[in-house]
Amino acid sequence: MMEGLWWSGNENLLALRKDLKIPTIKTPTDVKIKVAYGGVCGSDLHFIDGVMGPLGAKSDGLILGHEFSGTVVEHGSAGKFKIGDRVCVNPNLCCGECHWNDEGLPLFCEKNPGYGCTTDGGLADYFVVDQSHVHELPENVNLKEGALAEPLSCVLRARRRLEPLPRSKDTKILVQGAGIIGALFCALLHHNGYTNVTVTEPHEGRRKLMSGIGFNYNVIDPKELEAIVGEDISRDGFSLIFDSTGNIAAVQKAFELVRRGATICIFGCCPAGKTVAFEPLQMINKELTIVGNFANTRCMEDAVSLMGELAGEGILDCEKLGVEIFKLDQFNEALRTVRRGKATKAMFEVER
Repeated sequence: MMEGLWWSGNENLLALRKDLKIPTIKTPTDVKIKVAYGGVCGSDLHFIDGVMGPLGAKSDGLILGHEFSGTVVEHGSAGKFKIGDRVCVNPNLCCGECHWNDEGLPLFCEKNPGYGCTTDGGLADYFVVDQSHVHELPENVNLKEGALAEPLSCVLRARRRLEPLPRSKDTKILVQGAGIIGALFCALLHHNGYTNVTVTEPHEGRRKLMSGIGFNYNVIDPKELEAIVGEDISRDGFSLIFDSTGNIAAVQKAFELVRRGATICIFGCCPAGKTVAFEPLQMINKELTIVGNFANTRCMEDAVSLMGELAGEGILDCEKLGVEIFKLDQFNEALRTVRRGKATKAMFEVER
């Protein structure tokens, strides 16, 4: 038997179970992974809080975790990985045969396994998956950093949906939220040479963490925004706003802070059923672009490669990024730490 972090929506129960069956190799292309590290995503918190509506986790119980790394300990007869390979896992994959795939929208494939959401995830001792979901980590990326591959792939997907990015590296950019998603988006901005970036975060602890990463961005309390926008927002407002907060008020505020020709990317998951109000005439007059981003469509392989570059630049270090490490049996403390803004992310050291 093995241990795993179990969520049952029907019972409203989050628990560390020690009676879970160890998964086994079933096909020639299956890979068995001994999980080393796994992160808590904001969507996991939303599952637990019951605010994801139809996008919530399977209600009759499953192992959580869709962002994790580990070591290959067994593989099928047609396996391309070796025992001992350090890997991460893409929790989403399209069947490749449906109309969503043909339309270039594989995210919406109805056969997507959705590991950690609709199918057992990786916050457990072992995980078995087809090798098409598995990616070997670069040599300079450790297993702890490797558990950031999936969130980085989601952020990379958002950046690609925002292309073409502003030509001027001095373009005025606002990142709302200094959790791990905001931090990783800032890492991509820094990697691409953008210098005029403001980050808003209500929690003082996260502001200190973000200021200490070394991007030299302006990290402030959201209450300070009005003072730096300028008198003529249509001219002096932000050209790009990336919201990672999932906070209705913050998303609403974004519409008031953009200049003409700006883009707003809504990344953080707001509670299901909540709405924002905006003036359509302003969208027309300013020719605004609104972009939503939900997952990591066709970005995992490139994200893993990018991790090697970011690690080489010294900006993938988990401690520097404000990630706090817990054991699985500390799950309550881990969730409290994230909710109170004392860390950008909670990550579990699963391997015992």
